[in-house]
Amino acid sequence: MKGLLDGYISKGIALCREAHIWDARAAFDVASMYMDQDSEIVHFLLLIEAIALFNADKHDEANLLLKELAAGCPNADTLVCLVVQAYLPVQLGIKAWDDTRHDEATDYFTVAINSSVLSSKSDISEIYEDLVVLFGWDLKSLWLTAHQKCCHALLQAGKLQDEDVVKTYQHMMVLSDEITNADRLDWFNGKSRAHFKQECNILWAINGDAALAASDYDRAVDLYSMAIDLDSTSDVVFANCSQAMLSKMLWKDALLNARKVTRLNPLSHVGYRLIHAALHGAQRHDEAIEAFKSCGPS
Repeated sequence: MKGLLDGYISKGIALCREAHIWDARAAFDVASMYMDQDSEIVHFLLLIEAIALFNADKHDEANLLLKELAAGCPNADTLVCLVVQAYLPVQLGIKAWDDTRHDEATDYFTVAINSSVLSSKSDISEIYEDLVVLFGWDLKSLWLTAHQKCCHALLQAGKLQDEDVVKTYQHMMVLSDEITNADRLDWFNGKSRAHFKQECNILWAINGDAALAASDYDRAVDLYSMAIDLDSTSDVVFANCSQAMLSKMLWKDALLNARKVTRLNPLSHVGYRLIHAALHGAQRHDEAIEAFKSCGPS
């Protein structure tokens, strides 16, 4: 009996993959005949059917079936429904990301992140091993995957000025458990394949350059400052930030950034010129003259 049950379930999943939806439904219906009216097994079969429909791009039907399962089976394992409901938006987010629909991807990943079941301490991979075997799901890293991909989607969507990316990362770190915290930190520091921190620095700097060129000095300062706060060691970023601050007549802050330029690159003529301009603007004329002498030939 169990062999027949497994066979029809596998057949239903395979038919869904090939978009033969009606044939797949028939296979699942036949599978239900071998369940001895066990409500828990029936519930799990319907859950498998919902996932198979989702994988066949029948998203509305799958979500409707999930909602009906959650509402109509109050005595069943509700956690497994929540796990599936959290996993499906991650899959939609990945698909949107692959199609470069980054705003849409962000929305899907955010839905998954906000799910109460997505806790770093939820050992759901062992509880629902059948889902891993049947569909190749990686439930163990689901929580981390949703956060990582949400951060990348926020970056590519250009949502940098509100520091959404950093906030998402900070939220991830606050809720993380000690066992996997180092893995998350390695990812953010660019020690893993993602090189997320490096991407942040590059994109913030590029957008800062565009803002500076457009004379949007407030935005330029914000973007350069975010890159610097992320441990930027680029003398060019400090120089551009100093230039934007000079345009805002923020003499003290401009001077601090200009001096950082010369510490990072002692041969930088730009750094000394920025120091001179900041000191001159602050009416520290004697110091400005000495800084000007340090500029040397251009």
